[in-house]
Order: sequence, then structure tokens, then C-alpha cells
Amino acid sequence: MKVRFLIVPAILVLLTGCTEDEQSHENAEANPVIRIVQDIREAGPGPLAKEEVSIGGIHIGDSQDTVRNILGEPTTIQEGGGGTPFVHWYYEQHNAYISFYRTSGTDPAGGVADISVNAPSSLKTDKNIGIGDSLSSMIEAYDHLLSSGEKDGIVNIWINGSREDEGFYNPQLHFVLKNDRITHYQLTTNLMDPDKLP
Repeated sequence: MKVRFLIVPAILVLLTGCTEDEQSHENAEANPVIRIVQDIREAGPGPLAKEEVSIGGIHIGDSQDTVRNILGEPTTIQEGGGGTPFVHWYYEQHNAYISFYRTSGTDPAGGVADISVNAPSSLKTDKNIGIGDSLSSMIEAYDHLLSSGEKDGIVNIWINGSREDEGFYNPQLHFVLKNDRITHYQLTTNLMDPDKLP
């Protein structure tokens, strides 16, 4: 009798172990791998294209009129600043900044060069990812994720585009996660003219 009671738990432990290993293997097969790189510049080109990615329906290169039609009038407008002559629009209700490319303070503003979204915000990417979403949600939504690893509970994840300029591949979608939740994300050209992107 005692032998029977010992064998049953042993078999259950073995079966449970096999099931967990099989599930881990299936999850690893189903999800893309996050490639760890030491420097963002070593990551190489990626699949991101400006016409295929958006935040809140806004794409890299969109005009000011297009952005107004989607989000309405900005809360504030800043001419230049941040080391560039770009025009920066801030939308308080979305806690988002949109920057328009410009080569000098006297030139007319070009297309969207950067969209930065901070917590709290309800804006989402075209893959329905936004503030508060988890790393596992990102893994389900995107391929070719890159990361420099975790430091002090902060994880940076990004996806590169195919156009290289000064070591950066554009456009670039960058997420910052703290405690496995997105707290900030950005779609950017890294100061490059959006008209030159594929």
C-alpha cells in the first residue's frame, strides 16, 4: 500500500514536469525572440516602414493639416527647442508631443518627424499597443524586437526601419517599460527628414 501511494505522486510530478516543458517550448516557438544588443547602432536594419506604422492614426511624414484632422488643435505649439528648429505640438488630453521636421527656424514645417507618448494616454499604435500594455502583448503584436536588456527595472524595446543614417535605422519605434508595463513610447526619424524615408 505504501509503495502505491509513493508511486502515484512520483508519476504526477513526472507528468507535470513534462507538461510544463512542453508548454514552455510551445510558447518559445509561438513568440518572436527579442534580440539583445549592446548598442542601438549594432542592431542593423529592420522591417519598419513609415506608411505601415502609426500612433493614434498619425504616420511619419504626415502634414500639420492631417494631424489637425485626426487630433484637433494642439494645446500648445513651440517653435524650435530641444536642439532643433522643429515645430513641436503638445496634446494635453493625450499627453503626447508631435514634432514636425524643419531645417531652419524660417522654413515652413515639413511632415511629422517624431511622435512621443507618455503615461497616462489612451493613444495606441496601429497594432493596438499603448501605455500600460505588457511585454507579452508587444511580443504578440510585433516581430524583430530589439532590446539592450533590463536595468533597474527599466526595459527599452525597439523596432528598426531599413534606412540607415548616422548609425540609426529609421523610422524607429521605441518603447520604455517599467515593471513589465509600457510607460512611454515613441515613433521617430531620429532627426532625419521624413521625406527621405522609404
